[in-house]
Amino acid sequence: MTTIFRHPPLIEMIAELRWAGQGAETVPIIILGAESPAEEMFLRWTDRMGALGYEHVERLVPQGFPLPLGVPTLRVRQRTGAPQNTLFQIGPQIFTANATPPYLSWNDFAPTAQAGVLALLAARPESEKAAPFQVSLRYIDAFREPLIRGLSPLAFLTETLGVGVEVPPAIARHGVAGAEIGALVQLSVPLADGKIRVQFGEGRVDEEPALIMDMTLSRSEPVPAQAEAIMHALSQSRDVTHAIFMELTAPIAALMQPEQHQREEV
Repeated sequence: MTTIFRHPPLIEMIAELRWAGQGAETVPIIILGAESPAEEMFLRWTDRMGALGYEHVERLVPQGFPLPLGVPTLRVRQRTGAPQNTLFQIGPQIFTANATPPYLSWNDFAPTAQAGVLALLAARPESEKAAPFQVSLRYIDAFREPLIRGLSPLAFLTETLGVGVEVPPAIARHGVAGAEIGALVQLSVPLADGKIRVQFGEGRVDEEPALIMDMTLSRSEPVPAQAEAIMHALSQSRDVTHAIFMELTAPIAALMQPEQHQREEV
C-alpha cells in the first residue's frame, strides 16, 4: 500500500546520474565536432527516447559550442496529452529524470525513469559503457496556502516542520520591532552510505509566498552500470527521503489529502 496526496507540495523531483569519462578529472569542457562520441550518444539516446514518446527535443547548449562536463545539453519531453508530466536531460557525463506536477507517486514514476536509464545505458560511448554512476535523488517542495495555514515561512518552518531557528539577542536587538524575520537554513547529515542535504528558505511560487524545502540524498558508493542496480539505489534513496517527508509533514497530512492505494513498491 502506498500513500498518494491529492494536494502535494512537490515542485520537482530529479533523479540524477553522473559518471566519469576519459579526461574528466582535468578537462572541464569538451570541444565537439558533428561526429564526436558525445554527439553520437545524443543521437542514439534521442532516437530511443523518441520511440518512448519523448518527441520534443530542446537543445540547451547550441550546436558546435564547447560542452561543459556534467551540464545537461539536451532535454526531451513527452508528446502532448501524456498521463505523466516527465522530462529527461542528458549531457557529457550527466543524466537526469525529472517529474513535475501532476506527480502521482514513485511507483508510477519508477518504470518511466527506468526506461530512460535503459536508453542511456544503450547510448553511452564505448569508452564509457562500463563506467559506474554516482546516484542522487532530489525533491523540491513548496509549502504555501492552504498548507502553510496563514503562518510566515519562518513560523511554518519552526512550528510545523519542527526545525528550530532562534535569533540571538545580539542580532534581534538591532532589528526593526515587529518586522517579520526571514530564514535560510542548510543541513548536511552524513548517512551510512551517503549524505542528505536539506535547505529551507523563503520563496514565491505563482506569486504566492512559500517555504521552499530542497532535499537531496547522494549515495557515496558508485553504482554499477546496470538498470536494476541503478533503480534499486534510487528506490532506497526514495525510501529515506519519503520517510523524512512524511514525518516532517505529519501535522499537515490531512491538508494534503492523502489517499491509500493498493500497489506494490517499485
